[in-house]
Amino acid sequence: MMNIVHYIPEITKHDIVSDELLTIVNAMRDKADVRLVVGSGNHKELFKECKPDLIHFHGCWDYHTARFVGEANRKGVATVVSTHGGYMPYTFKHEQPMSKLAKMLTYQTHCITIADAVAANTQEELDNITSQTSQTCIELIPSFILDSKTTVESVVGRLMALYRKVEDTRYRLMMTKEEKDVIRRFVHIGSSRAEFVSKSTSLSIAGYEAMSQEQWKRIMLYANDEHIEDIIGKGAAYENVVIPPVDVDSISRFHVAKAKNDGIDYLSEISQKRKNLKHDVVANTEKDEDALRHVVYLAADIIMEAKDKTVSMRHFVSFFRMLQNEDYDEDKLIELLSQVKLKKPTQRILYILKEDLQLSEGFLPIEPVYDSKTQLLRDLINLS
Repeated sequence: MMNIVHYIPEITKHDIVSDELLTIVNAMRDKADVRLVVGSGNHKELFKECKPDLIHFHGCWDYHTARFVGEANRKGVATVVSTHGGYMPYTFKHEQPMSKLAKMLTYQTHCITIADAVAANTQEELDNITSQTSQTCIELIPSFILDSKTTVESVVGRLMALYRKVEDTRYRLMMTKEEKDVIRRFVHIGSSRAEFVSKSTSLSIAGYEAMSQEQWKRIMLYANDEHIEDIIGKGAAYENVVIPPVDVDSISRFHVAKAKNDGIDYLSEISQKRKNLKHDVVANTEKDEDALRHVVYLAADIIMEAKDKTVSMRHFVSFFRMLQNEDYDEDKLIELLSQVKLKKPTQRILYILKEDLQLSEGFLPIEPVYDSKTQLLRDLINLS
């Protein structure tokens, strides 16, 4: 069961929001491990003792709420904010408009923006949140107190669906070391020629069998987003592991700002965006050195996609395979990389291929380098 914390600055008798929240908490107890937290204060113990999967904040204008949202965000805990009519256009215009403007400029807009999702009571409120902030993960969840056609059960059901949607959207933050180890192992196998598959990183059958359905779901979501479903499948088959069925397309998630690039059209990308690079590479290679040029082009594309935060694991798989399968002059490659100012960036890529995909040293044309930019590159594929 999900561990859910509901937070409200204060509970007030005969207050609509308070009454609604208390009813929701009671109705949700058989569907999640629920805890109600009231009032400002030091929440360090909450994170230690309760270890919530998600904190649902009720109300949007309170300063302590905004600080709590920020604290949860920094600790990697999922957050949902219910505005409870606080973003209705009428409220903006007629209920302390100058005070609300000051709050928006200082903390409140930031609070709404960094939340993983926002729940609005009406379409009008949802539209106003969209127009006033950059938040795009917004769900319409009517109030059963203000809307006679809405039931408590339907609201709780929609909230639970929203929580799952948030968790499935931010699944990368929940991935465990075990899940990442499985991904590394499968990607290594799926990228390697059979004779070069390493035995040193093999996991036990018991280790695979101990993985839960939720863990496999996160692995397959990762495979889908990083365009490596076939690689993961090949790795699983080699290890005689049957992955439980996961219908990724049926899993409800919020849209990401930028989808990962599959890396297939890297040559056309270089032709369109790095014309000077292509000119320099062609000028310094012979006609029969296609493999040499392609290694440089793919390295350049990885760096280019990394700057846009659209680089995917598929790019690294392609680079891995190219180094393992193509025949090229390593000395000339190093010289060419230096000429086009890609030597250091390529060394960072090689570090990932060696450490995360277990590319053996015999296929490394140059010494890998680890620095802060290497770490940023690893973070983009979420294996650090």
